[in-house]
Amino acid sequence: MSILRGMLRMQRVTKNDNQLLSKADLVQGHEIDWLAVEISQRESLDEQSTSKEGHTNFTETRPLSSWDTESAISTPQSYQNLMNLRVCLTSMTDRFPPHASLTRSKHSQVPWGIESSKVHEKAAELAVALEQVANILCKGNRKRVISLYLPGSQLCRPPGITNGGSQIDNGFKVNLRQQNDQYPSRWSIDRVEIEAALGLALWCLIFDRRLLYCEVNSRLESTRAEDVRKNRIISAGLDPHKMYGELELACWRGMLNIRQWVVFPEHDESERMTLPLDADLDSYSLGSLWQVYQPRAASDSPLKHLRERGWIETMGQNVAIAELQVSEIFLERLCGWSCVLRAQQNIQWTKQSLSKKALGHPNELAKTMCVQFRATNSSLLEICVQELFGAFLASLQMEGGHQDNCAPVQTTFDVRQLEKRAQTINAISQIFSGSGLGSDADAIYCILPALENRQIGDLDQGISIVSSTCDSLLKRSESTEALTIAETAILALRDPETKEQEQSLARALSVLSKIQRFEMRNDRGPRIRTHYKSKHPLSGHPCIPATQK
Repeated sequence: MSILRGMLRMQRVTKNDNQLLSKADLVQGHEIDWLAVEISQRESLDEQSTSKEGHTNFTETRPLSSWDTESAISTPQSYQNLMNLRVCLTSMTDRFPPHASLTRSKHSQVPWGIESSKVHEKAAELAVALEQVANILCKGNRKRVISLYLPGSQLCRPPGITNGGSQIDNGFKVNLRQQNDQYPSRWSIDRVEIEAALGLALWCLIFDRRLLYCEVNSRLESTRAEDVRKNRIISAGLDPHKMYGELELACWRGMLNIRQWVVFPEHDESERMTLPLDADLDSYSLGSLWQVYQPRAASDSPLKHLRERGWIETMGQNVAIAELQVSEIFLERLCGWSCVLRAQQNIQWTKQSLSKKALGHPNELAKTMCVQFRATNSSLLEICVQELFGAFLASLQMEGGHQDNCAPVQTTFDVRQLEKRAQTINAISQIFSGSGLGSDADAIYCILPALENRQIGDLDQGISIVSSTCDSLLKRSESTEALTIAETAILALRDPETKEQEQSLARALSVLSKIQRFEMRNDRGPRIRTHYKSKHPLSGHPCIPATQK
């Protein structure tokens, strides 16, 4: 909750700027208690003065002139000021009567318990999962502390990592610490830090000043999280035909589909859109992923073209919002920090572009990010937990997980390396789902972008992974699994638009032919699934190798 404290200090919350009032579920009793203790400890240290006799005394407290919610809240200068701040917070969130006595007992001020806070519970689950993952990825690591970073006010990276020639802000971090020098494979993380990070992320997902248009209709201000439609970014890239990690994701979807306990929707189709970004990354933040208001029907709406823009600022300039009815409007949220981060890290900014920016031409660095996303029914809190897991996992690999079990696959595409990576992903996936963070499918969507594999970036190398994986499965006579993986890769390449895609599709179909020949030798007969046969008929297609016709 140190983030909440900083927000209160910076915005000096008043009656006319009370973002907490409609977000009462974000500030639970135990969080206010933690805020009180944390600030009181720091302020007490600042106010201590040592007398000549060596005794420690405290300066006189200076209470606020008023603790009413209509007056501004200044930076706390004493414990009494903090007490007034605490009462003001609880009254603003309807957790405490606004005119109750300040002398009420400690227990009566907190009638709600810690168990009532979902944020607290999810933070504990996330902390346990991160500790277990650290015990896998950082086994044998001799560091005493490993710092994990996540996006704060802007997308950030660890110290020393630059992009476009400029240093990136470190942002918010939490620390993993060794429990014992004799057991370096045991790591622990502060639950309070995780809870503060989760509260920050959830706040950013829900709160956005750009969404508050009082002049249109005041009811828009009270839009709650459950009214927001959610989408998860599953791949991203500058080239829509070379989305980062798309084929490896298709390969894993094939692996998961063969397991009875993982079910993907029958019509789990993805959509694509674009997001703007620049070399300094200052145009992309947690608050930048709000989608525009869009009518529920009327495909010819003037708001339709804004979906491709991804920025809500354009609304006031291009659309007469006042003409829309509130019943026709909904909010849509796009989430997926790790995918966009990885794609941004792979962007090569030219020296010419950087020189033009230095001369005062920032638009020279403007690029368009293509993203692929899927709708999700997860709550914003669940999405927040999953996104934090992915962000911390990516940071963990970069900071402390440089062991063989999480090293990137090399260009040789050795089957043993592929299996080692698959084992790591599978182990982390089990931790993810076993900790209650989401389903196995959610785990794959979070883990693959986080565990960077720079060699899986284009179609040709992605098909090489599919081919190597299928060869390994056939050696173990697991033709059903190999068939599913090959078919899923073909689905990812449906309707090829470029020559490179046609060549990759031909290679994928060649892998499928090999699997079918294997099954025929074992008297199983060739099996062709109808769900892609209609899109890519195996006879007459120009990409199909001669052995398949």
